[in-house]
Amino acid sequence: MAADKKQNRKSPSEETIKALGNSIDECWNELNNLPQKEFPPVQVGEIISSTWNNASGKESETIQPVGEVIQEQPCDDLDSILGKSINQSMKEAKNKPVPTILWGDDGNGNGLWYENELAVLFGRTNTGKSIYAVQIAEHITKNLNKGVLYIDLEMSMKQFQQRYTSKDSRLHVWSELLKRPEMEKVEWALDNPEKCLELLRKMLDTLSVKILILDNLTFLVNNGGMKPEDVKLICSKLCEWAKEGYSILVINHTPKIPPFTPLDLNHCLGSSMLTNFVQSVFAIGTSSKNPSSERYVKQLKSRNGKIVWDESHVLPYTIDKTVDPTMLQFIQPGKSKQNVSSPNPVQTARESDLLQNANNLLLKEIRRYHEQGLSNRQIAEELNISPTTVGNKLRQIQATSNEEGDNQDA
Repeated sequence: MAADKKQNRKSPSEETIKALGNSIDECWNELNNLPQKEFPPVQVGEIISSTWNNASGKESETIQPVGEVIQEQPCDDLDSILGKSINQSMKEAKNKPVPTILWGDDGNGNGLWYENELAVLFGRTNTGKSIYAVQIAEHITKNLNKGVLYIDLEMSMKQFQQRYTSKDSRLHVWSELLKRPEMEKVEWALDNPEKCLELLRKMLDTLSVKILILDNLTFLVNNGGMKPEDVKLICSKLCEWAKEGYSILVINHTPKIPPFTPLDLNHCLGSSMLTNFVQSVFAIGTSSKNPSSERYVKQLKSRNGKIVWDESHVLPYTIDKTVDPTMLQFIQPGKSKQNVSSPNPVQTARESDLLQNANNLLLKEIRRYHEQGLSNRQIAEELNISPTTVGNKLRQIQATSNEEGDNQDA
């Protein structure tokens, strides 16, 4: 029966098809002439449902977002980027000023730290990182006449005062352009990287200062320990500031490494993320010739210039107050009172030469701890080396002692 009905159906005539098409066109024209209504940005997978409100007699819409917002992007910035040729961009860059060298100028346009960049200075504990950083701040404020905000998260103002006071109680006189706030008064912000960064930005803006020295990075992370997510947050923010025209030097530690180890980028704490963010990296090492007072500075990364202070040309220093009794500072050999404040180095050395006695010093320290009755593991913890290394060195010491005894018997 159904088959019979299907066979008896007639195809629509051409007049019917034409009339239907005219009706569709009229409906479409009416829709196009309706007032346009603006809708909020639509999200991927978003559901828009309509309901009738009996009280108001109007239709209302409910939006249920289930994805990321798709918003129209302005084309102005994109057009300005794509509309330039590489030659035109290079000509414009040529007319921009070359970044000022803030520290470590070699006299040929290369340095350790440049203006408008994020840099890192790192080293082992008790190598004088803070002393060197304060010396940099002193140079920038007095010789370059630029303001510096120095954030010291380790030393109290009393400790700082004692360090920069002569034996006859004379205080060092600083430039008024150097600002060192007492951070112990804002301890509420020191255990949270986001709060501390917000506080630092407010300080910079209030003082109208564009140069920041942060001493040190490990105090900005939770529980005093470096975490990758904290490093990423801090450095990404500081990188944004550098792009805005700020110059930032961050002081950082090394993980536990043996003393007198040649320095490289992997020795910077949090190096997997930190050194990728920054433009310049330089480090302080301890000379094995006189570990109590002799140091050297080694350049490890530079994007604005050449690396000139490498392992073959490290900068040797002695830490003392001989030039200025109120100023504990790094002094290069041959520096006089007249030129000590200049950042231009006059002498270099090979890192290997400054570490050539390292093995003998390590053996001496291991022998001393061993004679005090410490175990191999305890000695390893004291010297930041493995217990296996301690055992090997003790056998070396014993073999040397036996040879000396045989020579005396002969």
